[in-house]
Amino acid sequence: MTDFIRADIESNLSNEEIFSVFLKFLPDFDWKKGDSDSQGNYITGTNSGKVKIQCWTEEKPMALSVSFRSAATNKNDIDIFSKLLISEIIPKIGNTLKINV
Repeated sequence: MTDFIRADIESNLSNEEIFSVFLKFLPDFDWKKGDSDSQGNYITGTNSGKVKIQCWTEEKPMALSVSFRSAATNKNDIDIFSKLLISEIIPKIGNTLKINV
């Protein structure tokens, strides 16, 4: 079972626009925005099943990661989520330069 997804994304969207994409596609996540001294703005979200998403929106390319390590979910749910992320969410944010699934 895949326990981690990592993507490098080229995007011209602002932090707020990316936040809106996540809210639209994954409204069941608890989303937060923050600012790191070393990596700039980021967005992080966790759902009730403990799937965790982090997106460093000021890095070039933008770094997106999803962790299923602590997730209380099955392989089928992870596969469905992964397909949604890759086919719907990431394309709304920008161009995928590299993805590890």
